[in-house]
Amino acid sequence: MSDKIIHLTDDSFDTDVLKADGAILVDFWAEWCGRVK
Repeated sequence: MSDKIIHLTDDSFDTDVLKADGAILVDFWAEWCGRVK
């Protein structure tokens, strides 16, 4: 399944997420977020 993981950028988000066919799961995170630590 890890072969399906892609790293999004500002430039690729529209094409890879908003214009994608089918269901998409996006995991947003930030190093400074307490829940992530």
